[in-house]
Amino acid sequence: TVGKTVEWGLQKRNKVKGPGRNVKSMRVGSWNVGTMTGRGRELVETMARRKVEILCVQETKWKGNSSRHLGEGYKIVYSGKSTKMNGVGVIVCKDLADKIVRVVRHSYRSINVQVAFESGLWNIISVYAPQVGRPQEEKDSFLEDLEEVVSRIPGNEMVVIGGDFNAHLGEKCPDYPDEHGQRGLGRRKALETLEALELFAVNTGFTKNYEQKVTYRSGGHDTQIDYILVRRIDRAKVQDVKVLPYEAVTRQHRLLVMDITISKERRIKQIKHPARTKLWKLRENKEMSHILEEAATRVCGKTRGGRLRENEEWWWDMEVQETLKEKKKALKDGTGEFQKYKRLKKVGKRSVSRAKERAWKEWYEKLETKERTK
Repeated sequence: TVGKTVEWGLQKRNKVKGPGRNVKSMRVGSWNVGTMTGRGRELVETMARRKVEILCVQETKWKGNSSRHLGEGYKIVYSGKSTKMNGVGVIVCKDLADKIVRVVRHSYRSINVQVAFESGLWNIISVYAPQVGRPQEEKDSFLEDLEEVVSRIPGNEMVVIGGDFNAHLGEKCPDYPDEHGQRGLGRRKALETLEALELFAVNTGFTKNYEQKVTYRSGGHDTQIDYILVRRIDRAKVQDVKVLPYEAVTRQHRLLVMDITISKERRIKQIKHPARTKLWKLRENKEMSHILEEAATRVCGKTRGGRLRENEEWWWDMEVQETLKEKKKALKDGTGEFQKYKRLKKVGKRSVSRAKERAWKEWYEKLETKERTK
């Protein structure tokens, strides 16, 4: 039986990283299932056992555009052709089924399901690229449609693309360090699109063993043609990506999963104030206040006190005072007295200069007399 999911299916992987930080993560997968006919129940059981909350599926081979319930609350939204060929879809768990706010079916090769989280809108896009042998015009059209879909999504919304791209990104691509993690598998093709869309293939960015990289096995040939993409700026949110090779729903394609951070909630530390003496209560007890003041005086002593010094420049005189007084008055009178203010400002500067000159002259004269000894 399918295990009961908890709130949003996310609490099973809640982790605490660092002091006071609560990290919520979610598992998103991508899988070319070959056909959805007769496999709905198996996929639900696999998602529950592997704790996959969202699964992008390709080659559904269902006609038309619709949605269905697969059991245990799991729901699939799909887009197909008029014939039982190709088709893509997105399966969500029970607790996310009610969080779907919008579905955009671009074609039978691309579908965008918007899911509302507390941290914002997430665009889950499932794609299925033309197979090897299809006309080049069809492949170019697919890439152009994908570029248009991603470019229309606002920058503040999350983008997760899972799909069968029927293309190789290669083991190492030094020319594309921002799109390729240098830990891929196979030969390199079609990285120009990732560069144009500022996307990153997350399953090329983690060191894994060979079996956890192979997404497609047929006729003794192993390759990596299924990818999960996110925007470069969201690369740090990805915790882990790997292939789960031992699922028997399909023979050739393998389940690819990604653990990604949804939100980081920093706990507010409780600031405790130190205990304080209630000195303000001494105002009510004059006698106790007087006793404490006398004790403090005996221990610390008192200053000598004295006359307060006037805060005045040593060269200040009545001429400077009167000039600056008139200047301030002209400034307060408004724009009509602005010319007068400018004139008095110059006069004030000259008055200050003359006052300083007189003060220094008197000082030097005192140095030549007996007053210098005082």
